[in-house]
Amino acid sequence: MDALYLSELQAFLRYTVVPGREPALVYLTGLGLAAAGTYDRCIGDSTLGARRAVLVDFLGAGFSDAPEAFSYTLEDHARSVAILLDHLGLRASPIVAYSFGGAVAVTLAATRSDLAASLVLAEPNLDPGGGFLSRRIAAQSEAEFRTRGFSELVGESIAKGRSGSQAWAITSGMLQVASAHGLYRSAVGLVKGTRPTMRERLLRLSIPRTLIRGEASGPNPHEDELEARGVQLLFVPRAAHGMMWENPDGFVAAVTAGVGR
Repeated sequence: MDALYLSELQAFLRYTVVPGREPALVYLTGLGLAAAGTYDRCIGDSTLGARRAVLVDFLGAGFSDAPEAFSYTLEDHARSVAILLDHLGLRASPIVAYSFGGAVAVTLAATRSDLAASLVLAEPNLDPGGGFLSRRIAAQSEAEFRTRGFSELVGESIAKGRSGSQAWAITSGMLQVASAHGLYRSAVGLVKGTRPTMRERLLRLSIPRTLIRGEASGPNPHEDELEARGVQLLFVPRAAHGMMWENPDGFVAAVTAGVGR
């Protein structure tokens, strides 16, 4: 693991670089999660693992700091990732992103086109309003979430893991080390979205784009439009939103296909 000091925030953005052949794959993770806990099977795969990889923990999550002065909007998360990629001297990298990270990846590609060669997005948030978890968090005030909501969320996540959910068994551990205010403000930023929207930005991009969906998540009403506009759609069988934990081999196969497009 390494760390980049962001002097204007007096905070460290932490990341892991795994050696391999170029171009490097950049991995962005979901809301409140750590990149290593999300993409470990990708890094260990014989094909994907041969590529150089940069696994980024967003500010407020994973091993990164959670500066109070940071806005945690999608635009500012994308800006912090851009600062890191500039620091590493990376250009035109394939970006693999999950859920919340997908919204950040689209924002990054739209605002810094030199950094993204392609996008492989696993159930990304593309529209304002967020998903179930971010809506639940953002429906509270920050004070309420920091006082009570965060501990309740962690407790429920642990309970779901103990009830047999492999995805929650893993993600509950990552949520426990996330910052309450970072998680809250990131959720609010996701619910707010961007202008143009993430979907509009994705459709305007000319780079190769792949969207991965867990088969059990059910069809997305916008899939036909995405496919008509050149977005490749791939599916992970026997999995829903937690596809990388519910069917790791299927997820790795889908990411490999997306990266190799």
